[in-house]
Amino acid sequence: MNIQENQEQKAEELKTPKSLNTKTEKSREKPLEKEEKQKVLITGDDVLIEYVNRLVSGMKKLPSSKNNFDIERVLELFIGYYVWHSPDMKKIRPNTKIWQRLEARLQEMRDRRKRLVKSVYKKEGRLGEFEKGYAKMTNQKLGVLSKFNGVRLEEMLKTSQK
Repeated sequence: MNIQENQEQKAEELKTPKSLNTKTEKSREKPLEKEEKQKVLITGDDVLIEYVNRLVSGMKKLPSSKNNFDIERVLELFIGYYVWHSPDMKKIRPNTKIWQRLEARLQEMRDRRKRLVKSVYKKEGRLGEFEKGYAKMTNQKLGVLSKFNGVRLEEMLKTSQK
């Protein structure tokens, strides 16, 4: 074989890829039956709910005396923000701990999200599927959000659309 024929053969080999593993090729041809992955839409509200949930959990573990003044001041601003529909628990029971007040806001966010999703199901004429669909959706979102650390959640909150 001369040099020119050798070069032509190599060029032809590059054009037509040879299979190294026919078993891998056959498995690629089969559709994924068991692993059907769906996309999950994570909103800024979902991130905020997860973040506040973690915050409440952490604050429950800390004694009240360990709370930082600056952190408490920021939490007071969040709890007292004008967007909330229910009154602050501190007005009803003055001795309410800050984590309990924060937990009440967390529940209000969850209830608001549930009402929103329920209205979407109602508009689509699928109200009978709501409970099962909502539970599945929240579990999927929780599964995705649980993989992020607190710093990443904060970054997502800062960059999410207001």
